[in-house]
Amino acid sequence: IGCRTVTVPGGNPFGSLDSATGGPGTITTGGWSIDPDTTNPVQIHLYLNGTWRAAITADLPRPDVAAAYPAYGPNHGWQTTISSLPPGQHQLCAYAINQATGTTNPLIGCRTVTVPGGNPFGSLDSATGGPGTITTGGWSIDPDTTNPVQIHLYLNGTWRAAITADLPRPDVAAAYPAYGPNHGWQTTISSLPPGQHQLCAYAINQATGTTNPLIGCRTVTVPGG
Repeated sequence: IGCRTVTVPGGNPFGSLDSATGGPGTITTGGWSIDPDTTNPVQIHLYLNGTWRAAITADLPRPDVAAAYPAYGPNHGWQTTISSLPPGQHQLCAYAINQATGTTNPLIGCRTVTVPGGNPFGSLDSATGGPGTITTGGWSIDPDTTNPVQIHLYLNGTWRAAITADLPRPDVAAAYPAYGPNHGWQTTISSLPPGQHQLCAYAINQATGTTNPLIGCRTVTVPGG
């Protein structure tokens, strides 16, 4: 009552390296892959600057992939973070590992990714004189790390205080989401004579930068009678 010629799919896996984003000492990357011989997840091998770096399983849900290839189901996505990376440009390449009738482990994408680094940056936001005091605050980030930065304060050209920029600053986190919120600082310098004082703040470099940059100076009047 009928004959049909039917092709059962097979061959090399295919897919995509969808994203690769540099962060402080990291690259976060993701994509998807399918091997046409099976509905099972594919192994993805990641190479960084030509050297093998990681193997991950493409088994995360990707409804968009399932819509395009309904016979294989949704669980063919992958995502991972590679850490402990030096700053600078890196080439990340992803290969899908063949499972059955294919002839190779095809390259599914390469990206050139910049891992940030360099000198810290930030701001001396406020410096207010009070009776014998100056209260001051701001924020700072070192692009090499999510850890807090040390701030050194100089008053009239003389070192006066070292503080840690680890207070929550949601506005800073909104501007630099990879680093989190805890990069604010605030302190009060006391026992000051009345009159004008110059307060300067320096952010202390942690890794690849070349200097401890000045992030702000203010001339502040301590009141007296």
